[in-house]
Amino acid sequence: MLVYIKGRPKIMGNLKIGIPQALLYYEYFPLWKNFLEGLDAEVLISGPTTKEILDLGVKSAISEICFPVKVFYGHVMSLKDRVDYLFVPRMVCVEKSAYFCPKFLGLPDMIKSSLSSLPPLIEPTIDIRKSATNFKNSFLAVGKLFTNNSKKIYQSFHEAQRNLKLFFKSLW
Repeated sequence: MLVYIKGRPKIMGNLKIGIPQALLYYEYFPLWKNFLEGLDAEVLISGPTTKEILDLGVKSAISEICFPVKVFYGHVMSLKDRVDYLFVPRMVCVEKSAYFCPKFLGLPDMIKSSLSSLPPLIEPTIDIRKSATNFKNSFLAVGKLFTNNSKKIYQSFHEAQRNLKLFFKSLW
């Protein structure tokens, strides 16, 4: 299953979706933000890492988890009471023969199993190992949670991809 939303087959209305400002946020936020806003969601980010966020993460995570994941936990904790859903993608592979750290792959599961009182997670699986269309299909599955309007979903996805390409272009 590409998308998991506990007990909610559809997300209806203008809801707040939280995106933790940590880890892959710095590379993929333009894609995620533009896609979700194109589906009429209000996107909230946790903000820059502060001592308070760091302390929340260290306190919330098990000691064996690496420091960057502890920081991510802190960002999740800082968002949890301000949003209706959290966007925590399961990042597996976005380039052929290049894989993310296994902790990124398991991040949604770690968050759900170790933190209580969280809003439901939107957790698309991003994995292009089999084909590049898996990437698009993951986003289309998320889009179907917001609307049955396929045209709106496709437009939102393509606009989000365009913005991500522009973002990458501005870096080099």
